[in-house]
Amino acid sequence: MDAESEAAPASSFNFDLAKTRCPMCGAMMDADAFRCTQCGEEMQTSPESLTVPLFSPTAIGVCTFFWTHITGMLLVWLNCRRLALHDAALKTLLLGIAMTAGYIALLFVLPDANLSGLIVALVSVVIVTNYAKSVLKEPFAQQQQQRGPYRSVWVGHGIGCLVIMVLVAVVIGILMLLGIAGIPIE
Repeated sequence: MDAESEAAPASSFNFDLAKTRCPMCGAMMDADAFRCTQCGEEMQTSPESLTVPLFSPTAIGVCTFFWTHITGMLLVWLNCRRLALHDAALKTLLLGIAMTAGYIALLFVLPDANLSGLIVALVSVVIVTNYAKSVLKEPFAQQQQQRGPYRSVWVGHGIGCLVIMVLVAVVIGILMLLGIAGIPIE
């Protein structure tokens, strides 16, 4: 790291036209740099071309349906991070947390039936997919117009599998803590 990059404030605005930000780590570098010097991410070669592979709205919807809304929002968050849309990434993260709280509250109200679970899954697919299309409207249109690269839906399924494993571990941990505290679990 050189003294110039250490002294520069961490601002989201880029006033130096000879510099650009890495879409992955946010490090400042020369506008004509091919790779990020900190994380090794390949930089965009021109502002007109979108070379960053994104998860498509279809992949986001499929992974939301088969896994959870958390997976879908995580894929949208990853798209925002890859495009260096840090404000949209933060909003996506906060909306994902709010959706999770709403989903947990909804579990207490809905009857224990398979149909209600399917309806909730379909509604979350519609919400997450439409949110992704609204937040990433221009990048998706540019990606489709240029026939740019998309991330594999299998990567999304792998992320969904990891999300489920983390959720199961959290639930088991909570149940164990409740058991240790002597709180009866019905």
